This record gives sequence, structure tokens and C-alpha cells, in this order.
Amino acid sequence: MADELGRGALTYSSIGATIEGHVPGGFRAVERVRVIGDGPTSFHEAVAATMNWGIQRASGVRVRAAERPLRSGDDVVMRVPLWPRDVPCRVVCVIDEPRRAGFAYGTLPGHPERGEEAFVVELDEDGSVRLRIRSFSRPASLIFWIGYPVVRLMQEIYTRRYERALTGSKGSRT
Repeated sequence: MADELGRGALTYSSIGATIEGHVPGGFRAVERVRVIGDGPTSFHEAVAATMNWGIQRASGVRVRAAERPLRSGDDVVMRVPLWPRDVPCRVVCVIDEPRRAGFAYGTLPGHPERGEEAFVVELDEDGSVRLRIRSFSRPASLIFWIGYPVVRLMQEIYTRRYERALTGSKGSRT
């Protein structure tokens, strides 16, 4: 699958930085946290959906990836409605801990942005289940710098959809 989908190196150098919340210079950061449920069952269901591209699919993004839970090194091609080109990415990190699970993907050549995005499900001590979305990005080329207001608007729209993907409108933003 990787040979079919992904060609080339990642388009940025701070690989895995979203997992720890680091933002490299010159990139715009986004971080959102939303309560999506309560208890271990909710946590495990959210993790299963997350690790099978459920957040993206529930947000209206078409995903072409291996038909199994994602793994570090997997390449994926996404198609966003109203966007005429494929959006290629590579999974750069997978988290699989008892109370924290998720992944980050980075941009490949052909993506309109350079950067990384992480989706991490956390089971807090109080039983709350949270989805944490972190990203850093910047336009990949001059044409996207010129259209940056539109790129940022689309990023905001899809980040909001991602926030709601696992539970609808439940939860709160921080």
C-alpha cells in the first residue's frame, strides 16, 4: 500500500512534534480539546474509531489507506470535498498506552500545506474521555500563500468537524 500511495519524503523536518505539543518556528499551531465521553468503554470505542480513520471519515473526508488499524509509516491519501486534488500524508507516530492512544500524520509532496496533525484520545483520572487535536502547518507553495485565508478557513472548518466526529456535538472546547 505504501508504494502505491506515498512517494517522497515528508515536507517538514520536526517529525512527531505534535505529540508533545512542540511547534516549530514559522508554522501556525492549532490545539483543541473536547470531552467526547465518559469511562473505559467510551475510551476504547473512540480509540478504535480513531485508529481506523474514523474521525476523518465522519468529517466527510474520503480516505484511501490500508484496511486495518493504522501503523507508523503508513501512507494515506485523503480527498476533501470541494478540493480537486488528493491530499497525501504519512503516519509518523502511533501512541498505544493504557489511557492514551492515537496518531500523528505528516504531509507529503502534493499536499497544499506542510506540517503535521495529531489525534489523541485520553482517558482522564476522573473518567472523562477527551479528544486532543494538535497541528502545525504553513502553506506548501506560493499559490497556497496567496490563497492562505481560504486554506485557513478550510482548516478551521475541518478541525471543527474533527472535534465533533466521534460524538456529534457533545463536549466543550478549551
